[in-house]
Amino acid sequence: MGLLRAALSGARDTVSRVAPPQSQRALTDAALAHWSDTEAPRWAVESHWRSGLGELWSSVGPRQLALTRSLLASLGRDVPEGRVLEWGCGGGANAVSFAPLCREYVGVDISQHSLDECRDQVLTHTGREIRTVLVDPATPETVVAELGPGTIDLVVCFYVFELLPSSRSATQVLRAVHDLLAADGAAVIQIKYDDGTWTGAARRRDYHRHVAHMTTFKIHEFWAICEQQGLRPHVLTLVPEDELDTRYAYVLLTRSGG
Repeated sequence: MGLLRAALSGARDTVSRVAPPQSQRALTDAALAHWSDTEAPRWAVESHWRSGLGELWSSVGPRQLALTRSLLASLGRDVPEGRVLEWGCGGGANAVSFAPLCREYVGVDISQHSLDECRDQVLTHTGREIRTVLVDPATPETVVAELGPGTIDLVVCFYVFELLPSSRSATQVLRAVHDLLAADGAAVIQIKYDDGTWTGAARRRDYHRHVAHMTTFKIHEFWAICEQQGLRPHVLTLVPEDELDTRYAYVLLTRSGG
């Protein structure tokens, strides 16, 4: 029985890699359904809630803050004191490290449950109130409309781009990041890179089954997409493996001409 399940799993994986991608509408609907199902066995883990990650939860934020500071230092900067936005804040593992450093922290997420959890964790750990914004994966530009263009000093996004329904969705988020950033703002975005193996390829269908591998990029491909959306890449650092997964790249971006 175990061998049969493994064979079926391998067959489904092959279909996901070679079959035509599902429509954008089908993928975004599947993403909404996935992140709405709080009773799913791995939902709290995938959403990076403290109840899901356990002791690991407390180490995630400091590691991402250190990486962000390292990248910003290449431009002679540090985390700004103004307005910091995290796209995909989940259960607040990063927020508890970033929120105390800025005037206003804004958490954006597809799940209202995660936004509430993030707010509670930041208040519990830091005593700070935060602003939260619920986003529909089909219309990330609504975040710009709600917060105002050019109003964010730093955007960070960790463990999110591989969860986006498609590369089109990623492009939409990058455009929203561009529009949100102040003229001298910066963004640090983490992606899962395609290393040329079948394992590293984007899945393009069956969102629930492949949630953590839906959207991957070759490094040069992501660099070009950023430039096309008006974002200038400055520095890229690779993290082949961390405590949560493998094949991660962090990119430091500013607005082109900023």
